[in-house]
Amino acid sequence: MKNVAKFILIGIGGFVVIFVLAMVGLWVVVSAKYGGNITGTLAEGKTFGKTTDKNGCLQEGLKRAKSLGAELKPIDDTLNKTFVNGCFETSSADAEFCKNVPSYLEEFSVSNDVNRRYEVKSCRKLGFGERHEACEMVINAKQEFCWMK
Repeated sequence: MKNVAKFILIGIGGFVVIFVLAMVGLWVVVSAKYGGNITGTLAEGKTFGKTTDKNGCLQEGLKRAKSLGAELKPIDDTLNKTFVNGCFETSSADAEFCKNVPSYLEEFSVSNDVNRRYEVKSCRKLGFGERHEACEMVINAKQEFCWMK
């Protein structure tokens, strides 16, 4: 019985080491491939933001979202949201921009569904259809911006 327990512990230990090495390797590859894209996209958004207001940032993000398509593209959708976030940082103020945008505080006190419904309903109202992940991420960026200000 002792040999079986040793074998199991060694096997589990080996699996953990291999798993950790795989995760570190994945992180290195993803950082090398997309790290510069994130920085560049943020800078692009900040530059664009200097020429427009908050609504202009939102419209540009939605235009880019439309070109990405409805299906989930985690990296492209995140880069687009990064662009919008950078744009919000430097764009001119708009007093009406955050009107009727539900707070992210509701996510913790009520349910995440409140916010998902806001994103889905907003995108549907804008003509993106039932579920459009890229649009929803842009609306999510607006919601986060309005909550953080």
